[in-house]
Amino acid sequence: MTMTSVDKAIERKLFSERFKKALALRNHSEKSLGELKELFGVSRTLIHAWLHGDGVASVRTASIICEKLTISFEWLLTEIGRASCRERV
Repeated sequence: MTMTSVDKAIERKLFSERFKKALALRNHSEKSLGELKELFGVSRTLIHAWLHGDGVASVRTASIICEKLTISFEWLLTEIGRASCRERV
């Protein structure tokens, strides 16, 4: 099944929302782009894209994000399950 440009835009927006929620869960939402760049080992441009719904992390980078924030890989990429075992539902 091929994703349309609308599907890709929705995927980017949903990833952005989950990424921001994960940052908030771990008290990183007030960090600068430079601090997040250092934390995840990626460019400021990528961080900015994720925060503004202009991109989705690669599988490798998503894995790093999940490790650093101790969140669920499956949740970050698909929103299935809970963000983490520490989150209260």
